[in-house]
Amino acid sequence: MRAMQYIAAYGTLSCAFLGADASAIETRFTYTSDEIEWESSKLYGDDFVIGDDVSPIFTVSFLLQGDWLNLATPATFTIPNQPDIALSNYALPYTFAPNAINSVTVGQNGNVTNWNFSFAFDPVFVPTGDPLDDAVQKLVNSRAKIFSKYGPALCDCDVVQMRFNTATILSGGHPFLIGPVEENYRDANQPRNWSLALVSAVPEPSTYLMLLSGLALLGACAQRQRRRLH
Repeated sequence: MRAMQYIAAYGTLSCAFLGADASAIETRFTYTSDEIEWESSKLYGDDFVIGDDVSPIFTVSFLLQGDWLNLATPATFTIPNQPDIALSNYALPYTFAPNAINSVTVGQNGNVTNWNFSFAFDPVFVPTGDPLDDAVQKLVNSRAKIFSKYGPALCDCDVVQMRFNTATILSGGHPFLIGPVEENYRDANQPRNWSLALVSAVPEPSTYLMLLSGLALLGACAQRQRRRLH
């Protein structure tokens, strides 16, 4: 009888650990662009050299459940709605909203073979406490977009577009809008810009419950055994 109790206890623990192993694998996808070269810029729609001394870099990172490094067949997925995104040389706080495409294809060997994604950034107004600075910040209205495409019929390129207004302060302390500026950056990309890594996910609450149940059963068996010995 005692043996059966211990077997049941160990069985409970084994199920818990097996359940944790089965659901605890996630894959971290990270895309890091190269330094993207300046292509063109405009002021009021006319060619105007600005931003040519900047080479922005962006990263996009997100988690997907499962082992994507050892697929039986190639698979395509949509990037989750809340990836981690960083864009250098873009210091203003921002929000972003994904477009409808954002697809990525992974081959059997864990290599990303095709992708097409874009994200738009909108500024977040942060009051400075200075009415004049706040007014200029609203006039500048800095925005950005990033594009990355690779695959058949695509450009195999990374693109960054920045748009903002130039503004100045007139005598008397009045902010004045000079004009809209657009900066365009473009460079080639390759599958090597992707990195994939397996990570351990946080166990579900049900996993902890199974572990606690198994430990409680083992404790009960041990307590009963001590009573019999005495």
